[in-house]
Amino acid sequence: MRLLRRVGPIVQGVVLDVHTSGDYLPTAHVHALTRPFPAISLTLPTDLRTAGGVQDSVRPWQHTPAFVAQAAARLRTASPLPMEAEVFVEDLVGAYREEIVARRFARSPTSVNELEDQVLVPAALGRSDLVRDGLAFARSFAAGWPPGSLELWGRGDDWLEVLAEQAAHPEVIEATVEDEVRVHKLAALPFVPLG
Repeated sequence: MRLLRRVGPIVQGVVLDVHTSGDYLPTAHVHALTRPFPAISLTLPTDLRTAGGVQDSVRPWQHTPAFVAQAAARLRTASPLPMEAEVFVEDLVGAYREEIVARRFARSPTSVNELEDQVLVPAALGRSDLVRDGLAFARSFAAGWPPGSLELWGRGDDWLEVLAEQAAHPEVIEATVEDEVRVHKLAALPFVPLG
């Protein structure tokens, strides 16, 4: 129930969750392969929405080619990243940061995975300029978190130092990407480089 492609060190796709009514709830998303994770996550989720902004679904009896094409076009338009064209790392980092800022109201590290992704993905590509900016963004963003709150997310107070150390070793990140491709059985997916 997923449509996926590999874009450099990320997976991009659409998941078709089945609602209890039998309707499909399409959600576009990405997942970074730059750190071990037990499943393909729904990072940067974008739901199918009506023109009025309400979450929309696809009913099985609506599976006409015209309706499916129209729903797919709406989802492509709403996605923060192109779903068929080339994806650029700057756009991906920008999408992560928009998502992170949108969650700021929580005053807790609810965006810790996205903060790591916006550093580790550019690190995997050797983009030290984006790594440096990403670490500064993470430091600034995390400054308001209460002491000890990172423990809830399996990180210690030395989280930023650990992240900087990880980002300094792109060869280790690349090995992690290869391991994640194998673990999640993604080798047969269509592959395009991350620009």
